[in-house]
Amino acid sequence: MRLTRKVCYGIRALHYIAGQSAGKYCSVDEIGRAQEIPCRFLAKMVQDLVRAGLLASRRGQDGGVRLARPACEITILDVMCALEGPMAVSECLGPHPTCAWIETCRVREVWKEMQTMIQSYLETTSLEATEQVVHEEST
Repeated sequence: MRLTRKVCYGIRALHYIAGQSAGKYCSVDEIGRAQEIPCRFLAKMVQDLVRAGLLASRRGQDGGVRLARPACEITILDVMCALEGPMAVSECLGPHPTCAWIETCRVREVWKEMQTMIQSYLETTSLEATEQVVHEEST
C-alpha cells in the first residue's frame, strides 16, 4: 500500500496554504511554485479539494484558495478521500467488491482490522498535527 503522488501533493499544498496568514487566498501558481507541484495537476486537485469542502475559492485579482476550515479540523483521511475516493486496503473492502472469494476468504477479517486501524489513525491526525511533526523534525 502506498500513498499516491496526488495525496502527497495535496497534503503539501494544504500545508502551504495553512502556513499563510489567516484568510489569505493563494493562487494555484503561487502554491505550485512554492511546493514544486505541476500547476495543471494542482489545479485539478484544488477543484477536488474545493468540492470536498476542504478549500474555499474566490475568483478575481485577489482570488485563489484558502482553507475552508481550520487546519486542526482537516484530517489526512479527509484529504485522501477528497483526492482518491474511499479508502480500501483491499479490493474486497472497497465500495464495489467483485472478489468471488468474499464470503469464504480467510484473511478478509485481517484486512478489515488493518483498514479500521489505518482509518482510525488517519481520521484522528489533522493537518495541523502533521505540520507540528514536520517542525519538530526540522529543529
